[in-house]
Order: sequence, then C-alpha cells, then structure tokens
Amino acid sequence: MNKLTPIELLDLYKAFNQILALIIGRRFARQSEHLHNKTIERLDYCQDLIKQELKEACDLQDTIRVKQATRKLDSLDSLVTIFSFLRRLD
Repeated sequence: MNKLTPIELLDLYKAFNQILALIIGRRFARQSEHLHNKTIERLDYCQDLIKQELKEACDLQDTIRVKQATRKLDSLDSLVTIFSFLRRLD
C-alpha cells in the first residue's frame, strides 16, 4: 500500500472531523473542539457525551431522543473502526 503524503493525511483527518461533527451535532462538536487534534480522545469524549444524552433520554422516557442517541453511538462506533484503519495509513 502506498504511503499517503502529509497533505493527503491532513485532508483525511479534516474530512474525518467534519463527519464526526455531522454525527454528533453542533453542540457536542463545539464542546469537543479542544480535542480536534487528538482524534481518539475526541471520539472517547464524544461517546461519553452521547452516553450521557442517552441516559437523560432514558430517564425522561423520550423514545425519539433514545433512538437518536443510539444512532449517534452506532455511528461513532463506525468512526472508531474507520479511524483504526486511518491510523494504519499514518
């Protein structure tokens, strides 16, 4: 497999962070902005935020928010998988 150039890696990480922001939403994207250069820590932090959101939705028995938070967690799990492959290219 060919190694990626530094520019290609930078573009890849930028795209990754944009997708993450779309999944987690504006509020959590801003809350995790301080970790934008620490992707794995940001993913962990975002998972914690979404788990808290899920807990609150469960406590309120808000099925719509429960489904939304569950989808976010599933999508974050997919991003973790993608990131593990991305790190191999680095």
